[in-house]
Parts: sequence; structure tokens; C-alpha cells
Amino acid sequence: MKNAIAIVALAASLAGAQPISISKSGQGPALVFLPGLGCRAEVWRAAVERLSKRHLCVLVSIAGFGGLPADGPPDFERVKNAIVDAAVREKWSSPVLVGHSFGGFLALSLAASHPDLFAKLVIVDAYPFPLGLMQPNLSPDSARQQALALKGMTLGQTDSAFRQQQALMLQMSVSGEAQAKTVLEWMLASDRATLAQAQYEMLSSDLRAEAGRITAPVLVLGSWVGRERLGFTREKVEQWLKQQYRALPRAAIAVSDHARHFVMLDDPAWLADRIARFSE
Repeated sequence: MKNAIAIVALAASLAGAQPISISKSGQGPALVFLPGLGCRAEVWRAAVERLSKRHLCVLVSIAGFGGLPADGPPDFERVKNAIVDAAVREKWSSPVLVGHSFGGFLALSLAASHPDLFAKLVIVDAYPFPLGLMQPNLSPDSARQQALALKGMTLGQTDSAFRQQQALMLQMSVSGEAQAKTVLEWMLASDRATLAQAQYEMLSSDLRAEAGRITAPVLVLGSWVGRERLGFTREKVEQWLKQQYRALPRAAIAVSDHARHFVMLDDPAWLADRIARFSE
């Protein structure tokens, strides 16, 4: 990535395991970026090129995602602890935590459990209770059962079936063919057990009430384009976001009319502008 000034491997145990790695570019108040499921930190590159002119951009990569070696059995508590340790150790200036999809799930959890650590929070196309979108009365037990079934399917798929499924999903999630190919390569290179556990933790969790512990200002950016056949419309997405973030009534919500799920790939200028204005 352009202007990268450091790569810091952060160990979370005496054994030297590395649940995350970090790259940084630019100078100024810190923006900390968490990637979505299976993605490398480079997914933020186009937005970071704009934002690093006035900010220190801290990009977090997660072990097991995008071809980075897994550091053992998936343990996302260690991932979150490593992010907290880095924020404290490196004394980032008024850090703004930015998370996409699974990274948004991690960001919500981190901001709820450490409300004084991050100055602001940006959530990009992520929901506190994703399985509740189409099933508003879904119980926690039912959510866990559904998430467990999906985990088993992810672990049990052949490589060919997994590739086909991911390619179909990315047709809805990314507009550009070249960019979709890159994300697909990251997914296929990811450790399957890490992917399956990350998906399970995100889908089995209900962070709606927990989000009420977040004290930092929050910006939520949503998308709907590409998922029309699943029932997504701009109006429904706005409604869902307001309902799911009800514990944060002062959260600012904006929905893109052009970007698909990978907002940072489809419309990096819009995303960067929203983050820049919110971070001032």
C-alpha cells in the first residue's frame, strides 16, 4: 500500500502467536480499519489513499483471512484483545474505529466493551443482529442453531462448491469484475475454519442491547444495491438500520444509492468523504 510507513506484528501470547498484523500510512488523528469476512486490509486501499492525507490510517489484518496464516484455532477474543493492546500501546490520537461487515461486528463489540477507548465509531454495512433482518421475531436459540448449521455447511463444502457459492455471493456484493475476482481470491485463500467461526460468531450474536453501552458518536453506512432480489430496498435498509440501532438513537445513518455491500470498493470517494466529515 502506498505511503506505508510501518508494519507491526502484534503478539497476543508468550508463545508469539499473531492474531493480527497492522500497516499504517499518513499522519494525524487515527482511523483504525477492520476488514470484512475473509478480506485483507488492502480492501480499504482506495479510501485510505484519500484519507491518509489528513489522518493516520491504521489497517488491521486478521490471521486466517485472505491467505494470511492462521495462528491456531480461531479465537476472536484474542483478535479483539490484540486490537485493544495496540490502541493502548501505540497511543493512537483520538482513534476512530471503522469496521466493514464482520469487521463492523468486531467494532461494535469492541466499542461496547471498551467505551472509552475509541473517540468515534463508523460501521459499514453491518448489523447488530443480521439474522433478525428477515426474521424479526427470531429467538437467540434459533439464531445460534441457524448459525451453527451455516458453519457446518461452510466447513463441509468441497472446494469447488465453496468457490461457486462465494462467486455467486460476490455478484451481489461487488460491482467491478476485477474487484470481485480479488475478493474471491482472498476468500479462497482464507483458512476455512477461521471463516466458518467468524461467520458463526457474527450470525449467532445479538448486539442490539449491548450497543447501548457505546458512548462514542456512531456513523452507520448502509447499502442495498445488488440485493434487490433478496428484498433489499433503500427504504427497507433505512428502516432496518433504525430498528437495529435503536439503542443508539443519536447514531447518524446514511445509505448509498450506488455501492453494493463492499462500499469501499464500489464508491470509495463517497465512503471517504463521509468518514472524513464525521471524523472532524
